[in-house]
Amino acid sequence: MNIAELAENQTRDLGEHVRLVFEGQEFTNVEIDRTARRLANALKKLGVKRGDRVIIQMPNCPELFQCFGAIRKIGAVVVPVNYLIGEEESAYIYQDCGAETLKTGDDELAALVYTAGTTGRPKGVIHSHYGLCSRAS
Repeated sequence: MNIAELAENQTRDLGEHVRLVFEGQEFTNVEIDRTARRLANALKKLGVKRGDRVIIQMPNCPELFQCFGAIRKIGAVVVPVNYLIGEEESAYIYQDCGAETLKTGDDELAALVYTAGTTGRPKGVIHSHYGLCSRAS
C-alpha cells in the first residue's frame, strides 16, 4: 500500500469529513482529493511519472495538501522545500534531489524531505510509503 491508497481507504471507510480549516474556510477530504486528481492528470500530461521528483515550494495553504495528494497519486516523489529559505539553499536542493534508482512496493520512495541545514548543507531524508503509512495509521 502507498500513502495515496491509505488516504483513499480512509475516505471510503470514514466518508466525507472536514480535513482542513484554512483562514476560516473548511475543506473536506473529498474536495481535496477531487482537486488532487485533476492536478495529477495535469502533471501526467506534462510528463510527470512514477518515481519522478516534484518540488513543492510554497507557503502552507490548501493547495499544498492538494499538491501532495496529486504527486502521490502518480507515484512520484514529493520534495517539499521551505519557501522562505534562501536562493543558494534552494538551488542546492534543486540540484541534489535528482533522479535515482527506486525500489518497488512498500519500500518505494514517497517523499524526500530536506532538513533545515542549520549545521551545514540541508540533507535529504528519505521516507518510504510504508514508513508514512505506518505513522499515519
